Amino acid sequence: MLSSTVIFIPIISSLIGWLTNFIAIKLLFWPHEKISLPILDIEIQGLLSRRKSEIAQSIGGVVAKELLPSGKLIEEIDEYRTINKIQRSVEKAIKEKLQTRLRYLPEYIRERVIENVRQSIGRNIETSLHNNFQIILQDLTSYIDIEKLIKKEIMNLDTREVEKLVLRVARKEFKFIETLGSILGFVVGLFQLIFLYLFY
Repeated sequence: MLSSTVIFIPIISSLIGWLTNFIAIKLLFWPHEKISLPILDIEIQGLLSRRKSEIAQSIGGVVAKELLPSGKLIEEIDEYRTINKIQRSVEKAIKEKLQTRLRYLPEYIRERVIENVRQSIGRNIETSLHNNFQIILQDLTSYIDIEKLIKKEIMNLDTREVEKLVLRVARKEFKFIETLGSILGFVVGLFQLIFLYLFY
């Protein structure tokens, strides 16, 4: 005859399953700083904090090689729009500089000179940029280490901020994992109860 207390086995197993998954999720982040346990001669630290450098390196590598390679960056740059902006910026700088240097000339002559120079240099810049745009882009992107840049940005993030971000994005998934642990624990406890009922 089974004791009446054994009917609590599924409930207890359910709580254990939920608590196990809850602790496992917390250990992804906690503790943020290393905690030494001299008696056991071990150090405890959250997974993200302990392996932050490796995670940053891995993410940087995936983004640089798979998601955002230099070739993809070049494809996304609008040649005509970019050249137009550069041309306008250069022409503006030339006009401002000449306004200062030629201030001794009569206004009418000064404006004509500035306009002629601006148009001439502007056309030359536009032609030169169009002829060499792809070469310039390839040269620029060769200096940009996307993997290193992303790793640096991730390493600069505070682990607590990363925790808040991950929890905000994956809160439902974490809750599901906790609930699933509780359900699986209950099922295991139920099988234990059936086994005890049949064989004891």
